[in-house]
Amino acid sequence: MKIKALLILVSAALLWTACSEETADKHIKKTKNESTPELTGAENKTAGAYDDYMAIVDASDSYFVGSTLFYAKDPQKSGEMYQVYLLLDSASNVVRIEEQYTLEKGGSMLRNFHYYKEGDRIASKEIYNEGEGDSELFYERVTYYEDNKPIISKKRSHKYEEYLENEMFQVITPVSLPVDKAERAIARQGEFQTNFLGVTRNAGLLYIRVGEGTPNGFSSSLVVQQVTPLIQDMINNPKSYEGKRVNVDFQEMPDGQGFTFQALLGLELAGK
Repeated sequence: MKIKALLILVSAALLWTACSEETADKHIKKTKNESTPELTGAENKTAGAYDDYMAIVDASDSYFVGSTLFYAKDPQKSGEMYQVYLLLDSASNVVRIEEQYTLEKGGSMLRNFHYYKEGDRIASKEIYNEGEGDSELFYERVTYYEDNKPIISKKRSHKYEEYLENEMFQVITPVSLPVDKAERAIARQGEFQTNFLGVTRNAGLLYIRVGEGTPNGFSSSLVVQQVTPLIQDMINNPKSYEGKRVNVDFQEMPDGQGFTFQALLGLELAGK
């Protein structure tokens, strides 16, 4: 699915917040663009141009930010969590998609980045880990694309994630990083559907929980800000709404302790 078409379809489902209007040029933190072993001169030139573009995007604070709901699985069964953040320019063109996730066994927060230019994905970057205990390593894998096909991939590794940038890349067989999971989260489809799962109370707060509704599936909880007639009926008759698709508007809010929560701004039955 073309990313522009996807955003037109679901833009109302995302939270947009404006960042400052300073230009990216003032905040570019250059990456080390020394030659990568095994790349030809032309390939190094291509990789360098792509790396410069990625650095500009990463450093800029002039874009708009959008996020999907924060999804998690039952912590008693899985440590898996997932959320997507987007950067958009003033014309609502996607510049970067960022996936933040943990694996089923839990552990470190890992990230995938997809970079777009004029509607096409031109590069991706993955930060992931493999192994356990003393054998665990963190990897950074970067891939460049032409016509949505991977043309160059390179990888580097280190025992500690924060030291990855000090390592040299090695060229590997081109590997495409899938983006379909992020697209499903943006569109609230598949495992990221927003079906009504129930109402819960915790520490004096009322939560609406939504998700696909499968065993050990992803779900998302939102703090109710105002009890509307529909929400009141859901509180009184939860079984009659269970599994029904709902549309939710939300905003991420700071909780005063360095974390955030999802404030429910609006809720309606899908199709209404």
